Amino acid sequence: MGIVIRQSLKASAVTYAGVAVGTINQLFVATHFLSESQLGLTRSLLTFSLLFYAIFTFGGPSIADRYFSRFRNDEEKHHGFLTFLLGYAAVYFLLFVVVYLGGHRWFIHFFQEKSPELVRYYQLLIWLTGFNLLQGILEAYCRNLQRIAVPALFREVGLKLANMVVILLYGFKVIDFEVFIRLYVWSYGLISLGLLVYLRLMGKLYLHRISWDLVRPVLNEMMRFGSIAALGAIGTTICNYIDQAMISHYLGQDYAGVFAIAVLIASLIEIPKKALTQIAIPLVAQSIRQQDYVTTENMHQKVALHQLLAGMFLFVGIWTNLDDLFGIMPKGAVFAQGTNVVFLFLMTRLLDMAGGMSGEIMGYSQYYRVSTAFVLVLGVLTILTNQWLVPKYGIDGSAMATTITILFYSALRAGFVYWKFKILPFTQQTLGAIGIGLVAYLITLAIPDFGTTVGTRIVNMVLRGIVTTVVFASMVVGLRISPEINGLIDSLVKQGKGLMKK
Repeated sequence: MGIVIRQSLKASAVTYAGVAVGTINQLFVATHFLSESQLGLTRSLLTFSLLFYAIFTFGGPSIADRYFSRFRNDEEKHHGFLTFLLGYAAVYFLLFVVVYLGGHRWFIHFFQEKSPELVRYYQLLIWLTGFNLLQGILEAYCRNLQRIAVPALFREVGLKLANMVVILLYGFKVIDFEVFIRLYVWSYGLISLGLLVYLRLMGKLYLHRISWDLVRPVLNEMMRFGSIAALGAIGTTICNYIDQAMISHYLGQDYAGVFAIAVLIASLIEIPKKALTQIAIPLVAQSIRQQDYVTTENMHQKVALHQLLAGMFLFVGIWTNLDDLFGIMPKGAVFAQGTNVVFLFLMTRLLDMAGGMSGEIMGYSQYYRVSTAFVLVLGVLTILTNQWLVPKYGIDGSAMATTITILFYSALRAGFVYWKFKILPFTQQTLGAIGIGLVAYLITLAIPDFGTTVGTRIVNMVLRGIVTTVVFASMVVGLRISPEINGLIDSLVKQGKGLMKK
């Protein structure tokens, strides 16, 4: 678990730097210079590209995670496994282009009435999906080299800075909206370019001849696994992103923009989960393949605990400051319509984080087909609940739909893992983590407001942030909820003492 904590802390540091840039960009720069409709369009384009990516990647990143260890050999340049992965992605990207261009009439019919902007920029989705496909393969390759900090730097900081520059160019009328939307899409290609350069500089860009004598014996197995993983990714992606599509269809891009900002605020709670699971996935996959279920259980519980601790801390910080955040945002009164969406998403993501790695355990075990079936059920349920609730309750209805489906899926998934592996994500420390979060929340609520001007709202937020951090950190360390966190702090203290003696 030590390597997970170290790598996750590095990635988290980069990611939170990206959060700072992204928060300024999306909540202040974008909301100032872009209309709600334009914000909705940029988010909808990204959403659809991720939906198409899930369908047409055909499990490429999952194949990398599951099978990389079979080909790992630096001297043999991993037997050309990176070349195989890139070729695999290229084949399915070409298939996507054919299917996508062939289905343009349905796309136009579905969105023409409420979201004509999407129809206008229909072909840009080809570029954006291609960039996501290449990025997904390269990040999976880096992940299996246990290098996640630099890819996170490109994704979380570089991309957001590029997006900010493009928005500012449009806002100060250096470029028109046509150029802006194209530059916005092409900026996603910078991630893949950065990853290629990084791998080259690291000496790991092994575009080597494929060792087919190693690939052939497992090729059919990899294709089957990739297909099953793709089905699972489709279900997961539908659950995560179909709400944006449904809002675009039923309500239009103005509401899609408000919804996108609400989801963006709530998604901050998931940042530690992304960092933890990225480095933990290969280790969990390896322990399952070796049938070392003691290690699997240990990883499952450790990840669940640290995700819950981080999630509780961020939940308190986000929810208690939400009114003041909307108060200082440009067009804050408009975007405050998403308050209920923020709350529902925060609660849903927090409970999902507390469930640890149930999905990954199922996905990399012999029960991956069952995992896929669960996810497909989740996807169908998400579509049905959105169709039912969005017309009735608008963007709140979409958040309700997501809450219902995620909680159902999380319970189903955790129950199955316990049934087959007798593994639960919860320990005695779980109750302690929940208790710490509740105490920090109650203490933070007791802090009085100093006013409703921009300056006093910032003071309110800073004060609450300091109190939440001090209370939370003191209780986590003092109660020794996490041996890993305490061990890391002890190590830092020893290093500090050593430097002082010098």
